[in-house]
Amino acid sequence: MLTLEQCRRIDPDLTDLPDEELLALRDKLYAVANTALDSLGRHEASNPAHAPALLPEGGKVA
Repeated sequence: MLTLEQCRRIDPDLTDLPDEELLALRDKLYAVANTALDSLGRHEASNPAHAPALLPEGGKVA
C-alpha cells in the first residue's frame, strides 16, 4: 500500500491535504482498483480467449 508520502510525491497537489482526508482518498482509490481487478478476473474466467494481455510477450515487465 502506498504511504501518504508516496501519494504526495505522485501528486504534489495533495501536499496540503490533511492526512485523514488523504487516507480516505487513498482507501477509496484502492477500493476502485480492487473492484476493477475483480471485474477483470471475472471477465477472464468467463472469456479466457478474449481476455486482454496484462503482461508483454514473455510475461516480464521491463
